[in-house]
Amino acid sequence: MKSETDFKKDLIIITYSSVFITATYLFLLKISPLIFSLLCFFPLICISIITNNKQTLASFIISIICICLAFKSQGIIDRSNISFLISNIIFIFGFSFLLITLLDVDQNKSIGGKLSLYVLVTSIIFIALYFSYLSNTINNLIMEIKEEYIASTVPQNKFIVKELDTIFEGIIKIFPSINYIYHLFIIIGNVYIAKRLLKKFNFDLKKNLNFSNFLIPNWFLILYLFFFLVIFLFQGELEKFILNVVISLSCIFLLSGIYIFKKFIEKINQPLFLKILILFLLFIFLGYVLILSLFFLGFINKIKQFFKEKFG
Repeated sequence: MKSETDFKKDLIIITYSSVFITATYLFLLKISPLIFSLLCFFPLICISIITNNKQTLASFIISIICICLAFKSQGIIDRSNISFLISNIIFIFGFSFLLITLLDVDQNKSIGGKLSLYVLVTSIIFIALYFSYLSNTINNLIMEIKEEYIASTVPQNKFIVKELDTIFEGIIKIFPSINYIYHLFIIIGNVYIAKRLLKKFNFDLKKNLNFSNFLIPNWFLILYLFFFLVIFLFQGELEKFILNVVISLSCIFLLSGIYIFKKFIEKINQPLFLKILILFLLFIFLGYVLILSLFFLGFINKIKQFFKEKFG
């Protein structure tokens, strides 16, 4: 059994952690929605790294209650937005806890395998929540933006209007996966920043997050190819759902490509400033071509590894 001293210690840690999460969460929300979207995972990840799983979970639950009470006192919560609020709480708090827990499990396993499992689980949950609760609202908003854009630019040019209709229809179709990938990179960036800052200020890290290797497991490649082929067998909402899952899963190959490219850059015997400048210029001038190149770099590398393991 836990001693009274251990209980008091846990209680103090959970209390301070809950206050930190709640205060930071509400503060970021108050400053700017943009800043909140970039840093909303940061306080949760910081607490996850420096506390054990039980303390983290207790802190998260208490923080959720406090945040909901704060919203209720301001009249923010009502029947019209309760689903949106619940889905956001599940996404931000639940996904943060799941990511740190998975990254800390079995340090001998590659981070690629852990992230593959995380992306598979969370992308399906995220996209399912999107289609269940947010799809109609977001689609209407995108259509309003389209109508306003057309009205303010080229309302008489039927060819351009038709092309814009096609573009916006495409955006609506894959928006859930784009949104998911954006938030995935945000949360991974938050993990990296939180780990560096906590180490710099000499915090005792309870979670050992190892980013030294990135190997994609074979099961992920097989599952990815299966989902990719299944897209052509369905139509309607199910087709959109599977398409968005496939696009979301693609980010693992993109991350693998980034990891390979990072290793290549590290081998170049040039000053850090010059390396950063090269990366910046590559992104500016190549843009989406660079992103696709990194994806195919990761994908082809995994295909080679798979055949090498299976056939020598």
